[in-house]
Amino acid sequence: MDQEYRATRRPTRTQDLLQRLKSADCTKKEKDALHELCRCMVKTFSNDPKPVYIAEAAALAPVLRRENHEQLLIDLITALGNAIIKGTADGNIEEPSLHKAFAYVLRHIKDIPAIRSPISSVLRSLLTRLRQATKIADLQTQYLMVCSMSAILDSMVDIKLSGLSRESFHEPLLKQLKELTKDEDIRLAQASSYAYQAALGIKDDEGPLEALWRYTMAAVQNGADIAGAVSNMDPGALLRSLPSVSSVTDLVRKLVDVGENVANIMQDVNNAREWMDSTHKISRQKSWYKALRYIGLLLQSEAWSALEYSIEQAPCRKDAQFQSSLYYELEKAWKMANLTKNVPRKDKLTTLYHKLSNSLGPTESTVQAWIGLVGTSMGIQQQILSKFLDVPGQGRQSHI
Repeated sequence: MDQEYRATRRPTRTQDLLQRLKSADCTKKEKDALHELCRCMVKTFSNDPKPVYIAEAAALAPVLRRENHEQLLIDLITALGNAIIKGTADGNIEEPSLHKAFAYVLRHIKDIPAIRSPISSVLRSLLTRLRQATKIADLQTQYLMVCSMSAILDSMVDIKLSGLSRESFHEPLLKQLKELTKDEDIRLAQASSYAYQAALGIKDDEGPLEALWRYTMAAVQNGADIAGAVSNMDPGALLRSLPSVSSVTDLVRKLVDVGENVANIMQDVNNAREWMDSTHKISRQKSWYKALRYIGLLLQSEAWSALEYSIEQAPCRKDAQFQSSLYYELEKAWKMANLTKNVPRKDKLTTLYHKLSNSLGPTESTVQAWIGLVGTSMGIQQQILSKFLDVPGQGRQSHI
C-alpha cells in the first residue's frame, strides 16, 4: 500500500512537489522525503546553476520559508547570487530571469541576519559593473544593471532589510544612481530615478546619533572654535561655532533627513539612548515611488478597474515624474505581452495608454517624450499620436 502511494504520488515536477508539501494528507514520512528532494534540488542548482534551473529553484522559496528551512534558503539565494556575480564579472549578463529570481527568493528571507552577506556581494558586483559600463557609455548594460538593482532594492524595501554599509556602498550607490537620473537617454534616466527612490528606502548601518554627529562635523568649517564641542560631544556648541549661514542651512536640511525630535536631543542628553532606539531616519522617498509600487502590483495582476481608479485618485497624479513612471511601466508591460503573444493584455494596455494620454492634461516635455516613445513602441500611428503631443517627434529619445 505504501509503495503504491509513493508510486502514484511521487512528484515529477516542481509544481507537484510544492502541491504535495501543502497538502493536508501529506504524512511526516512523505514530508521528510520531499524535504530531502528540496535539498537535492538546491544542491544541484548550487553546483550547476544552468538557466533552465532558475525558475524551478526559485519556486522552492515559499515552501522553504514555510517549513523554516533557513539554511536551505540561504544556500539557495547564495547560489543565485554567485551566479549573478560570476555572470557580471565575465560579461555574461544577458539572463534577466536570474536577477528576478534572486529578488523573488529574497522576499521570502525576512529576519535572517546571515542574508546580508550575499545581498551585499551581489549589489556591489552590479554597482561595479554599472560603473564600468558608464565609463564606456554602454547604455544597454547600464540599463540592465539599474533594472536588476531596482528589483533587488524593491525586495529589500518590502522585507525592511537594513544594515548595508553607508560609507562603502549605500552612499556610492545613491551617488551613481542620482547621476544617471540626469542621463540624456530617457529610459535609462527613468529606470535610475526609480532605483534611486528604492535605495532611499533602505537604512544603512549608521545610527541616527552617528549621522547627526557626522553631518554636524561636516558642516563646521576649518578654524571654527570646536575644541570644547568635540571633547564634550555637544551639538549645541557646534551649532554656535558655525561661521556662515550657508553651513547652517545645509545642516538644518541634513538634520531633517536624519530624524525627528533632534531639538529634544540637544536639550536633554539623557534622551539620546531612547531616541536612538525609537526613531529612524525620515524616508526621503518621493510619493510617486510609493504610489507606483502599488499601481505596479495592480498592473501585474491585470486588475484593470482598480488600476484606473488608483491612477485617478493618486495624490501625485499631476507629478511629472509619476506620469513618466506610469508610461515607463506601461511600456515594459506591453513589451512583455508582445513577447508572450498575449493579445488581450496588449489590447488592454493600449486602451489604458489612450485613456492616460487623454486624461492627464497638459504635460511637461519629459512626459511628452514618454507619450511619443511608448506610442511608437505600441505601433500607434503618428496621426493619432499628434493628438497627444504638442510637438510630435520632438523631445528626449532613447537608444535602449
